[in-house]
Amino acid sequence: MAKFDPYQVITDTLITSIEAGTPAWRCGWKKLGGALTRPVSGGSGNPYNGINVLLLWGSAQAQGFHSDTWHTYKGAKGKGGQVRKGEKGSRIIKWLFFPLKDTVTRQVKLDSNGEPMTFGKMRLYTVFNACQIEWEEGSEYAPGPVPTVEDHDGSEAGDNFEDAKVIFDAWATEVEVRHGGDRAFYRPADDHIQLPTFEQFEDEAEYFSTAFHEAVHSTGHSSRLNRKAKRKGSYKEAYAFEELIAELGAAFLCADAGISQPEEPRADHASYLASWLKVLKDDPKAIVKAASRAEKAAKLVLAKAAEAEQQMAAK
Repeated sequence: MAKFDPYQVITDTLITSIEAGTPAWRCGWKKLGGALTRPVSGGSGNPYNGINVLLLWGSAQAQGFHSDTWHTYKGAKGKGGQVRKGEKGSRIIKWLFFPLKDTVTRQVKLDSNGEPMTFGKMRLYTVFNACQIEWEEGSEYAPGPVPTVEDHDGSEAGDNFEDAKVIFDAWATEVEVRHGGDRAFYRPADDHIQLPTFEQFEDEAEYFSTAFHEAVHSTGHSSRLNRKAKRKGSYKEAYAFEELIAELGAAFLCADAGISQPEEPRADHASYLASWLKVLKDDPKAIVKAASRAEKAAKLVLAKAAEAEQQMAAK
């Protein structure tokens, strides 16, 4: 019997969504309930991070859930809920850390600072969307009604471009941003982001989604997260992996800013999907690594915005 590989389970799940043409981090239609937001733990109330965001986005999209909240079976029961019979849970990961011991002395190893060293093991856990749970009448944990076309007034419901502007403007104090021309790119040689003018974009969502994509690229500069030093494989493979990080990081930032990603895929969408599929199929751990690095990049960009807000508040 083949050994159970949680990385392969996760990768296979996301490969399915990419092969269907709609990756887990992109919604192929305008959400009636507003922008795609981060899934939230019903137990802690905190948003999920990294690969768990992708797994739960994909599951919610595939099954049509309109709630962003997820509970463990026991967690739901503790809040007066009961998972409906026949409901299938969604898998997420959790890292468990253990002391790293010397193979001879069995003593816990210490790092250069004298701190105990640890190693992590990934475990899969099952959670259920709030929509899969029968709640007591009037429960505060029950999801609201399913959004309908009648509820949607045609506006960009949930989108808050002011927050997106605050985030990107703050990052523009870290990296030079230039506007003009017909291309969007980040050039590490002189550490600058190049974007077409705002008016050249289809709408605000298109502009900020692209801006966040390039901002994530810029976090990899040697003076920041130094992702180039961590790259492996050929240039083509490293490029595809970096593009995957930027795509995921932009999705995380759009969710954090409360804005929708563009409905229409970019012109080179198909070639990017093909390159991502190759990355994932060649290395089952790639998507977990990419999501982790994208999360670090998004947090770096958000930290700059938080710093700017603190400085404004202090004036």
